[in-house]
Amino acid sequence: MVKFNVLIADCDKGYTNAISQYLSTWEETDYNIISFTEKQLLQEYLKTEKTDILLISPELLTENINLSNVQVTIINTPDRIPESLLSYPYINKYQPGDKIARELINIFSKYCRDEIVINNNNINSTIIGVYSPIGGIGKTTVAVEIGKQYALNGYKTLFISLEELSSYISLLDCDFSNNFSDLLYHLKQKNKNLIMKIEGLKNVDKYSGMNYFCPVSCYMDIQEISINEWIELLEYIRNNSDYEKIILDFNSSVNEKNIKILKECDKVIMLINNDKMAQIKINQLYKNLDILGIEDLSNNVDILFNNINDKNEILEDKCIIGKKINYYIPYDENLNININAKTTLNLKGSFSNAIKDYIKDG
Repeated sequence: MVKFNVLIADCDKGYTNAISQYLSTWEETDYNIISFTEKQLLQEYLKTEKTDILLISPELLTENINLSNVQVTIINTPDRIPESLLSYPYINKYQPGDKIARELINIFSKYCRDEIVINNNNINSTIIGVYSPIGGIGKTTVAVEIGKQYALNGYKTLFISLEELSSYISLLDCDFSNNFSDLLYHLKQKNKNLIMKIEGLKNVDKYSGMNYFCPVSCYMDIQEISINEWIELLEYIRNNSDYEKIILDFNSSVNEKNIKILKECDKVIMLINNDKMAQIKINQLYKNLDILGIEDLSNNVDILFNNINDKNEILEDKCIIGKKINYYIPYDENLNININAKTTLNLKGSFSNAIKDYIKDG
């Protein structure tokens, strides 16, 4: 988890207390908060003490304040910023606390002088890819549910979609004020504090605690990221964050990009179903992997048979590709439920219970 020392300086004591309390208890980032309502006390403190962020109201920022011990100074104002302070980044003072928390991270990542390094030597990150060459098989639903179940089991989990057109907006809250396109832009720009962008752009599923990004604003943003850049991003997250599980939701294409990224995964979950044409596709995929000599990919694959019901002919322990089916997921007619006018996955249904059992057994 990223840690920040933040000074909040504002003459409004009620506001200062409220925002200090919110930031200090915000679970997604470790904010160490010190607040001031008097300019003289702030000046004395800044003479000797260092801080990452100074969030200050315009009336307290005067020329005689020494900012040499401050990494980034941010103006906190409900109005238009004074012309004399236009050189400073600023935020809207009166907005939801979580937006202020994220904006502080995003602004800090842009203006800080030093690179932030997170020591995650004790974290054993696992990258799990969810893939199938079969379209419409429920891959995204399975990927989201796997991520949620890992998060519910106490693992810090990040869900990433590699699809140009993402459907998970029906399963997770997305306001699109910040999205995955912003992160991909900073990836291409080789931003030195990419981990700050990740922390500032991520969303948190309130039902499970799983982290995720809102989908890209344009499908081309996904297409413009090279294979090497995707691999760099995954390695960066693995080495510079404290995520224990990284869930990748692939599209159904069989191409060089997917094959190479799948090879970076510690585990691949391959979905199949009882459709004969779909099984032929799976068979062709494995034949091509054999032709290409990609044995290391097929060796770390779990095969999940999705949407089993009484009308399906369940394959006993082998499918036509000669591989063992690791788990069967039942069809769940109550898969989606409405909570506060929002569709979400039923965490108590047979589908979710099957994913929960699969994770436990695996």
